[in-house]
Amino acid sequence: MQHAVRKRFAVSMGAVCLVCLYVTVPAFAQSDTVPRKVSKSGKADQELPLNGFVRVDDDCAGIGPPRINLDRPPAHGVVCLRPAEVVLKVLVKGTPARCLGRKALGVRVFYRPHDGYTGKDEARFTAQFPKSQMTLDVDVTIVPNGRPAVKTAPADAGAPAEQSPQTPGPLPVCAALVS
Repeated sequence: MQHAVRKRFAVSMGAVCLVCLYVTVPAFAQSDTVPRKVSKSGKADQELPLNGFVRVDDDCAGIGPPRINLDRPPAHGVVCLRPAEVVLKVLVKGTPARCLGRKALGVRVFYRPHDGYTGKDEARFTAQFPKSQMTLDVDVTIVPNGRPAVKTAPADAGAPAEQSPQTPGPLPVCAALVS
C-alpha cells in the first residue's frame, strides 16, 4: 500500500515540475533581450561561421536581416556578415512559432582570424529585432590548418605582423577572401 502512495506522489510531483518548466521557458523566450553564449572552433587562415539571423513576416517569408552591432570586437580577428539563407532555430519575440525550422534569406555572421593566428579569441555582437534583441557572446578557438607555413622572415622574426583592431559598431559585409 505504501508503495502505491509513494508512486502516485512521485507522478504528481513530476507533473508539477513539468508545469513549472512549461511556465518558466516561455517567459524567458518572451523577454526583450535573449543572451546566448556559444563556443566555436576553426582553422587558421579560414573563416568560421558563427550564427545566422533573419527577420520574417507572418507567413515566414524573409523580410531582411536585423541590424547587427559588434559590441566587443575580437582581439585576433574580424567579425563580418554576408547574405545567406538561414534556418530559423531560435524564435525571438514576435516571430510566429510555425516559422521554426523554416529557411529564409537573411545574413550569416563569420569570424576571420588574422593571418596565421592560432589560439583563443572572443567577441560579442547583438542582433536587433523590432520587438527584441539577441546578444551572442562567442568564444573562438583557432587551431593550425595543417598546411606548411610559408617561409618568410619579417624584420623582427619573433613578432607577428600588426593588424589594426576592429572597432565596435555595425558589422561590415565580409570582403572577398584574398589567397
